[in-house]
Amino acid sequence: MLANAEKMGKKVVLANGDDMAKNGEDADLQDYIDITKVHVPVDPQFEARLKRPVYQAMVAIRTDQLDELLAGTHDLAGIGWYPKALDIVHPLTDKGEAIGVVLGKLNLKPEDALAFGDGANDIAMLKAAGTGVAMGNALPEVKAIADDVCLSVDEDGVYQYLVDHQIIDPIS
Repeated sequence: MLANAEKMGKKVVLANGDDMAKNGEDADLQDYIDITKVHVPVDPQFEARLKRPVYQAMVAIRTDQLDELLAGTHDLAGIGWYPKALDIVHPLTDKGEAIGVVLGKLNLKPEDALAFGDGANDIAMLKAAGTGVAMGNALPEVKAIADDVCLSVDEDGVYQYLVDHQIIDPIS
């Protein structure tokens, strides 16, 4: 996948267990990273990261470029939540499965879970939780499967939803 990304002129972010780093500068990738408001450094020893568990890769491509990126790879899938970037993960791994694992460890049922999301990568999570809430800025397909819709991220939608539903007290 890294070799394919290089042929495509794209840089990659790898998320290891406790940090993330990229293998160079890419304006589209930086736009993608900027949404998260997390600093992701360029790692001069990037290839060494492959010796550690990699939980996710992020690449600034469109969905129609996914086959080119994943050509010759095994056990990788791409899912988008941003128009010009994809998360690359194991095909059996998604946020819905993660919700199930956490609920199982806490001896909770799906109806005990509340999840918020806005991108296609959040659909499985919203379906796995007892209540799935789409952000006001969510993609139409996310809103379509959600149990409820809250205000957008820019309007503090999660906070406002939690206050409005008396899950938390307002901050004074």
